[in-house]
Amino acid sequence: ATPLIRDAVVDATPTVFDDVLRVAFDLDVDRRSVDVVPGQKICVQFAGGRFRLDRGGAEEGRQFFGGVSEQCFRLDRNPGAGLDGADTVAFSPFLEILGGIDVEDKNKDGSPRDPRSRRVAGAVDLSDTQSTHNIQRYRLFYNDGIPAFSDVEPPQGWPDIPVLVAGRCPGSIEIFKRLDKCGIGQVCAENRASDWTRPVEVAFAGLKVANPNLAAAFEECAGAAFSKWQPVCHTFWERGIPYPQIDVVIDGEAQSVELGRTVWHVVEQGSLHRYADLLADGVPEPLLWKTMARELADLRVRRRFHGRTYPVQFESYSMRALMLPLLPGDEIDR
Repeated sequence: ATPLIRDAVVDATPTVFDDVLRVAFDLDVDRRSVDVVPGQKICVQFAGGRFRLDRGGAEEGRQFFGGVSEQCFRLDRNPGAGLDGADTVAFSPFLEILGGIDVEDKNKDGSPRDPRSRRVAGAVDLSDTQSTHNIQRYRLFYNDGIPAFSDVEPPQGWPDIPVLVAGRCPGSIEIFKRLDKCGIGQVCAENRASDWTRPVEVAFAGLKVANPNLAAAFEECAGAAFSKWQPVCHTFWERGIPYPQIDVVIDGEAQSVELGRTVWHVVEQGSLHRYADLLADGVPEPLLWKTMARELADLRVRRRFHGRTYPVQFESYSMRALMLPLLPGDEIDR
């Protein structure tokens, strides 16, 4: 009953613009992380290339790129597909039906690499159901920067690269959200560190205080000393940066736009006037708002709520009002 009560309270509470993405995707700007939810798509821009050491040493080392590519992956829900009949999520329902594809993932000496850490090279890596079977949630953690162009060696692991974490145990994502960068790095290490359980113990202790029921479910699933916990960390290698997307409808056309795009961005793209420029040029605000109201008289924004679509009412048009973040299923007619 707790999630239903929480959802009811959230629905009845007015939400300021800054909280829209936090409520919908649990966006955490301080921790640089966000949930990936069923139906959502992630597009990843890869700068494909190789790291090599030039004869001049590190100062002359260069990455030789074969061009930038983009791959998009959509997360889908598969009701009743888990081992126990529970709902699961996957990046390819078709591959899950087939039983997945065995992804080769070995260390330099030929020994099997711990499946908790997988480098994403294509959709099959995210869809490998042999490592992500019964996964129920995903969360994306961002790094602080990307490797320098002059680096001669690839990054060694998170936090130098973004990571998409997944867990089949209830509470797995909550555990990850309580880990610091070092802790996530220990859990997601390609070769598991001997002390990786220590940060998990600290995070688990905090979860027991905040949500005892969820902590009990996690403990039952993870087993003694977390021996049965099988989180999976998908790392975006080289200079790959993932961009979460949402599906909206603009002027009757279905589009995928980057998470964080606002009504303002859509209006600005389709307007002959650049309102921000006019304001910067000294046009008085009252006059600018009247101009915007006249030009945006035909603007219609509709948002889905509990399975139905409702018009979004703007009391007045201003740049502040139009900073409403877009959510999946929004419809905008300009």
